[in-house]
Amino acid sequence: MIKMLNPLPNSILKKYPEGSVTQWFGENKELYLKAIRMPGHPGIDIYQPYGTPIIAPYNGRISGVHLQDANKIGGNQIDLFSDIQPSGLVYETMFAHCSEILVKKDQRVKAGETIGKVGNSGFVVSGGIQYWQNSNPDNRGTHLHLGLRLWKPLRPGDMESLVIQNQDNGFNGWIDPMLFVKTPTNTMQKLKLIQQKGEKDIWIVDENGQCIRIANIATFDKLFELGIIGDWLDIQTQIEPVNGDKTILIYNEE
Repeated sequence: MIKMLNPLPNSILKKYPEGSVTQWFGENKELYLKAIRMPGHPGIDIYQPYGTPIIAPYNGRISGVHLQDANKIGGNQIDLFSDIQPSGLVYETMFAHCSEILVKKDQRVKAGETIGKVGNSGFVVSGGIQYWQNSNPDNRGTHLHLGLRLWKPLRPGDMESLVIQNQDNGFNGWIDPMLFVKTPTNTMQKLKLIQQKGEKDIWIVDENGQCIRIANIATFDKLFELGIIGDWLDIQTQIEPVNGDKTILIYNEE
């Protein structure tokens, strides 16, 4: 699994005001049903000041560059495809609402390379920090929308035969990027992975037992296939089942 870097390294990936995230994946269902016919926000919004550099989270190829005149929702937007991973999957990451785009379509980039700058182009009413009153009103709503999808080639090794995975999930395949971003040690959060005995939903919860992610997946093999568990998630210990539920502690590794 790719070790995705945080595209805004100085941001804190916790919900505002403790962190820089102003909107999680799946939030504001009514708004997005009306705006784009999706059952919630199809990514995460991360605030950083206008013009903050955005870095590539992994090596790959710029698959698309979109300008705000023709892209009313995402504004100035960059799409990045990874190479085919050992799992057979290809990652697609969307960086929307940029103020500047510093790459061209089909350009190869390396992890950590600057590809654009944070802005407020496109549809930013729902995201960013528009309620923070900047001295320059034109900067209201400044944020990066980070989206993530997984693809798989129909023919092994053939990037021309890619198909979206989980396209019927209501978000056209977009999934929660937070399951893939490598978290620095100073913001590392210990997580538990709980498999419910009845419906076999997999819950990822924090140390206090509050559920922060739900995946309708029954086995660890499926989790690995989707990239939720990979070589940067270390299964530390297994706890005795509680009420028939299987609980495993997992940690983000540095």
